[in-house]
Amino acid sequence: MSMKYTEPVNGNEASVALGRAKATLDCSAKDAFAYQLAVCGREMMRISREVGDRARFVFKEHTKHDFEWAVVKKMPFPLTNREFLMRQLCFKEPAGDLVLVFEALPDSTKVDYGANLKVVRGKTTGVVRFKSIDDNTQCEVTLVKHGNAGGFVPERVVVAKIPRALRGVGEMRELFERDDAIDGAKRSELAAIIKAKSEIYTDMENAVVGRVRDQLGGIPDSSFEKFESPDHFVDMDFSHKSGKSGTGRTLTVLDEDICTCAAWSYPLEARHEIKAFFADGGVERALTVHNNHCVVVQLLRDFGIPTFSPREFVARSVWRWESERVLLVVTESCLAEQYPIRPGIVRAMVTTLRKFERLDPLGEIPQTRITLTQQPDMGGLIPSKAVRGAAVGQMMYLSTMRKRFDQSPAMDAASNLRLVTMIQSHDEPYTEKEEEILRDGQAQFAVFESQMGKELKMPLPGVKAKVAFKAGDSRAFGFVTTTVRASPEQVLAFMWDFDKRFGASADNLEKNIDEEPNAHNKLLFNKKKPVSRLDSRSFLSRCVWRELDGGGFVFVTSPEETQRRPPEEGVVRATYPSTLKIKPLGNDSSRLEYVIHPDAGGAVPAWVMNLVIGKSLARVFQTQEYFQAGRRLAEWMEEDGRCTGEFCLMKTKGEMHHGKGETKVEARVRAMMENHKGLRELGQKHEWFAVLLTKIVKNKLRPAGDSKVKLCNMSVKQANVIGGALASCIAANLTAPAAVDEWILRYPAMGELERESVWFRPMMDTIAQRLLESVSWGLKMRLYTGAGLSTMDLLSDLYMIRTYATTGNPGTALSLAIMVGLCLLLQLLAVYLNTRRGPKLNMLKEMLIVLSGTAPGIHAMRVANGKEQDEHAAVDSEMALTITRVAELACESIPGSILQTGKLMQSVRSEDGWSKAALGSILVSALTTGFTCAVISFDFDVSPQRRRDEPAFYGYIPDSAGRRTAIFFCMTMNGALLLLVRSVSTALLAMAGWRWIVGYLVGDMGLYFAYKLLRRDFWHWMPLEGALSVADLEDGNGGVVDRTTAWMMVGSLSSAWALNFAAFLLFMKKSYLSTFFSLQTGHAWVKAMFLECTDDRQKIRTLRQNKKQWLSIRPDVKAWTLENWERWEEERPEWFNDAWKVGVDDDMIPPASLRALHGVGSERRRSSLGDVLGVGARVAPVGGGDT
Repeated sequence: MSMKYTEPVNGNEASVALGRAKATLDCSAKDAFAYQLAVCGREMMRISREVGDRARFVFKEHTKHDFEWAVVKKMPFPLTNREFLMRQLCFKEPAGDLVLVFEALPDSTKVDYGANLKVVRGKTTGVVRFKSIDDNTQCEVTLVKHGNAGGFVPERVVVAKIPRALRGVGEMRELFERDDAIDGAKRSELAAIIKAKSEIYTDMENAVVGRVRDQLGGIPDSSFEKFESPDHFVDMDFSHKSGKSGTGRTLTVLDEDICTCAAWSYPLEARHEIKAFFADGGVERALTVHNNHCVVVQLLRDFGIPTFSPREFVARSVWRWESERVLLVVTESCLAEQYPIRPGIVRAMVTTLRKFERLDPLGEIPQTRITLTQQPDMGGLIPSKAVRGAAVGQMMYLSTMRKRFDQSPAMDAASNLRLVTMIQSHDEPYTEKEEEILRDGQAQFAVFESQMGKELKMPLPGVKAKVAFKAGDSRAFGFVTTTVRASPEQVLAFMWDFDKRFGASADNLEKNIDEEPNAHNKLLFNKKKPVSRLDSRSFLSRCVWRELDGGGFVFVTSPEETQRRPPEEGVVRATYPSTLKIKPLGNDSSRLEYVIHPDAGGAVPAWVMNLVIGKSLARVFQTQEYFQAGRRLAEWMEEDGRCTGEFCLMKTKGEMHHGKGETKVEARVRAMMENHKGLRELGQKHEWFAVLLTKIVKNKLRPAGDSKVKLCNMSVKQANVIGGALASCIAANLTAPAAVDEWILRYPAMGELERESVWFRPMMDTIAQRLLESVSWGLKMRLYTGAGLSTMDLLSDLYMIRTYATTGNPGTALSLAIMVGLCLLLQLLAVYLNTRRGPKLNMLKEMLIVLSGTAPGIHAMRVANGKEQDEHAAVDSEMALTITRVAELACESIPGSILQTGKLMQSVRSEDGWSKAALGSILVSALTTGFTCAVISFDFDVSPQRRRDEPAFYGYIPDSAGRRTAIFFCMTMNGALLLLVRSVSTALLAMAGWRWIVGYLVGDMGLYFAYKLLRRDFWHWMPLEGALSVADLEDGNGGVVDRTTAWMMVGSLSSAWALNFAAFLLFMKKSYLSTFFSLQTGHAWVKAMFLECTDDRQKIRTLRQNKKQWLSIRPDVKAWTLENWERWEEERPEWFNDAWKVGVDDDMIPPASLRALHGVGSERRRSSLGDVLGVGARVAPVGGGDT
């Protein structure tokens, strides 16, 4: 495609431009013409929305080929948007060309947009010509366009808009592009010619093949040295002894016929090659085709390096059969006499030999070995090391070819199916030695049956791992268990297939099956690359499998020594005994239990192996990923979405060798889209999904854009906007479900995808949860901010205690010390109740954390890192953090702020004015209170579960990330300012006399109690404010602050609070204003919850409320539970758990079910801490023991 435009001649034409664009389209002239004629077609409208057009529609139609239409173009600030009104006509010329013309309508023409749009009229006139070429399979399109933007638009803006105005031709080129099909047809045609073997060669062509074959094929193998290849399926060698800059050699095996491989390796006028060449710094490219087997290629490259001249390559390529199974493709540089060197350009030389060998097929898949040998000479004075580095990139061409023809999934699937058939029909007897290996292998599980072991954190959910030690053995045993979505036979076949390509390691120097006496016994030898400065390790293991009684299999690997594999010099013999149990779960799923006991041998200490044992246990992830990758999109359920989400966040070795211009995340997502069958089908259905997933996983915090497009109109550009917006949602929410809720509500296309794909929401929840745990902003920032404020509050109070004690205010110091001590005492009591069932050492550690003042930070760190609830604890880390915050509010922040405010307004003064330390302590207490209250209120409202259960009450916080941040700030300041106002007011009343403050408290709380009693709504009341003591405010040590100043402080703080609350009302959802003012009583709300709701999940919330609130409808609730209990036991809904059952009275449970609950001797009760807090956080399960 080419573009040209005429620049303005003088300043008076600053808004006028003339441009032309020309391109060849891979479609007929009629198809392209029809696309351009539909100015308001779906594709045209999608592009229009993406570029920001304010309007686009046809407002008058004379005929189908003659109509008038309008478009309003967005202009950069501060320019006014431009309106273009055009009349469009089309016709067919006698020569067969299709022509479309458009011209600007008169200035008198007016259009009703249905809104008051401020625009400036622009004018545009042009012609589009479509000419058929190449048997009507292609056409040439030419656009000539004259535009006048109207008004006075700067020249730079006009010039910048010209490519946009002409880009319609490029968009048509992309829309009708068939590069793959056209290139594939050319390659297939050449492959057929190669297969025919009917070419006749000249003496010159035979001489070229002979010279290159003898020159490069004759280099002895001993002169090559191996070096690490980025692709472990591709072997790379380099020889420093041959050629000016050395010789590189690359070898791999392709899953394709030899003729097709050679055709793809031979230089042609292929579109993808041309694009790749110019994208990689190419300047000129020309091919001179002599015949079907000989071509001369001329390339000019500019490497963009200062003082480095452009390099020109002129080389002749020839292909020729050497035998029935060997085909050569050679490249030799042409002599300068034939192609003279141009001034200012350095002639580079290259000699290449591509040797293709036909191998025996694997099943129905053909195999071809290709060996690429290359001698580069870049000319000039370039260090050979730099040339070798560049040669590696050229040699990676074979890796690209291998991936193009890779059929590893099909080969592994065929091998797995063959082994499954063998396993199902297996009936061979087992020898005594094999029986002994199987017994010893299964005995390794006894280590974990006799002790609990230490838990290990694994990257996938549902994967439980731990380590344990056996008496007298310093080497650790590792254990891992997980679920795989495949039958036991499929899992065993996967583990038994030692030649599979999936998960092949680049660390293998040698892997061979030395013995295979029967179908269930193999002797496997494996030699691994050395790690760091350690020697290479070799493993010789006997592998035996057997079917278990009751279903499933056991697979044992036992170290062995044979004379066939004696110890090697420089290689240390390591051992890796392991046992794998595969148990059926039904629905083509299996439970894996895997035990290992590795020993690296040599001088590697046992403790080093114990540290890295978790990585060894990760072998089960390969099994999970393999079977997940093979599932079709139509088979995906919720669990598939969760697994895929986890794999998206797991780093891989392959991403370390990402392509040029590609990030690690992009390489990881691209590999998943290629290798996972379900994702590959999804990418074919929605071409933008890979971009969406990449932007999500990148998780870059940026301002979120808006997009209201539907799923059917999604594009790559929209996917960029929507995918990048999830990061801001994560930053504004405490939980992953809340973040995903906000994201889906904001973008309609994602809501449609959630409704049509059951796996989408679980996948997004999983990704968001992992991102939430890993980023330093969002959840972690909020938790650490709250913990930091709590710690600062404690430290400031301790400092003020010391200050009061040393300045003659012992009563105030004692009162503040009692508050701090009471706060710590409540936290210690909570620790005792939470950890009393566990080890005493753990209780002591938690108490020391409380006494050190770091409890808020420690709990915040545990919540941020996603630490699971300890098996002996009554509540999890999040509830422990909430308890700590509530204790600080009730005992320290609120009463301490009032006490210190009173003292500050009395005699505590410094030489420079009021004590800065006292002011700081009060402000920290106020901010701590405001932040804590804001967090609690915010998290309650954005909770997805509460919004689903009570959509009419919860949801006042908006879904926009920016507005959520603003409203959270308002909520924090609301709590802080309100506390300051109440503190100053209470202090003033106390200074006026005890009667005033007692009268105020009695009147305030009395009115509240009276209101509750009159409305019979008393039982829902909780004494949040309490009886806050204001001690020792008048100690006679100085004058009191001026009353006018004090009341000015009250007025200022009250005004600030009022303004802040007004801002809060402005930012919140206006439809929820009524929820802040309601005459509905608590018991009426609880009864409505049961009587008006139809969903069981909403009705069961009634039983979680105070029983006095629903006493009047208790017979109805009882009849409902008795009627539905048996159904719930069969369906097992998520909420029907021990924590809910324990809140149900015995007479509301069917007798048979009640006997089952009591039959095994356990009590239906809450834990002590649950009783104290009223949360029922932990329940002793039926059958005894802890959950």
